[in-house]
Amino acid sequence: MDRISTNWGSTSNSDEKIAVEEIFNQISDDKDGQYIIFCSPEYNIESLGKELFDKFGPDIFCCTTSGEISKSGYSKGGIVGLKISSSEIKFKNYFIQDITNIDLRATNEIAEIIKKEFNINDFDPAKHTGMILIDGLSMLEDKVISLFSKSLDPIEISGGSAGDNLHFKETHIYNSGKFYKNSVSFLFIESDIPFLNFRTQHFEPTEKKLVITEADPAKRIVYEINGEKAAIEYANILGIDVNSLNPQVFARYPVMLNIGNSWYIRSIAKMNDDYSLSFFCAIDNGLVLTVAQGDDITKNLDNTFNILKKQLGEISVIIAFDCILRKLEVEQNKLVDNMNEVFSKVNVIGFSTYGEQCNSVHVNQTLTGLAFGS
Repeated sequence: MDRISTNWGSTSNSDEKIAVEEIFNQISDDKDGQYIIFCSPEYNIESLGKELFDKFGPDIFCCTTSGEISKSGYSKGGIVGLKISSSEIKFKNYFIQDITNIDLRATNEIAEIIKKEFNINDFDPAKHTGMILIDGLSMLEDKVISLFSKSLDPIEISGGSAGDNLHFKETHIYNSGKFYKNSVSFLFIESDIPFLNFRTQHFEPTEKKLVITEADPAKRIVYEINGEKAAIEYANILGIDVNSLNPQVFARYPVMLNIGNSWYIRSIAKMNDDYSLSFFCAIDNGLVLTVAQGDDITKNLDNTFNILKKQLGEISVIIAFDCILRKLEVEQNKLVDNMNEVFSKVNVIGFSTYGEQCNSVHVNQTLTGLAFGS
């Protein structure tokens, strides 16, 4: 008998009621378990929240996306769903509706509630882990993941920032029948089944350096690089015209930051009218960034899943948080079919994000996630 059971679902129906009913019919059963659902932002959010609550109740780990990922690979404009059931795994979702003034006291309080509800004195990274969903336009992801990591030390946390199909207007996190902006959902997991948090990126640093000489960290805007207007200097370093900068170029040439001898990606979201650059991650004056150079993204993904298989044996499920800029690169290079073939080799559910969380760090152009053995 399998130690873990999974029910999978997906729909592209544009009607909220029909779409939720289709997902419910595919993944619901009479077992106790955790629902994980990722939704296109093109639905009417108010109606979608009501339909999800009517079918699934309050305790769904759920947010809006910039595209969904299912067992067959990338999709867009629908809903993907998963139910995980196991007598050897316990789940509990914790929600903060407004993260504007989140502090260590708030996350410490959640940590104490978890210890009480799970009857534990300390967190054990061999048994405990967590996943997190954060408003992708809050500009608070760096702070939020850092606070949760401090409060739940030493466990590992993976997660993603909610999206809205590159509209950059509103991203939403679900809780108890409603979708909220500026919020966070944290799913605590206690498991006797082996699991691994993972992170992968297909970029390496080059010799090209950028020094941020004027920035607004609170807004994640860089005004000057190397003493020049940010977008103009970035384009000059790449050897291209500044007017040709677009999301595809930013996806191809992100920048990297070295933290503790590991390279993390800091991606550019857009060029502004004043030639400043808006970033997806925290940015500050004086930071020395390195232009990145990409490798084979399909091979990198396949290698990552193969390594997980070697470490876990058979994989029952992977929950994946995949940067939207990765998908843009894949589409630009006509690699969607190649990537979908890799995704189809494992049992994966996920979404295209506005940023990814890995332990205490918020990153970009990365795939993070949680994999369970069987």
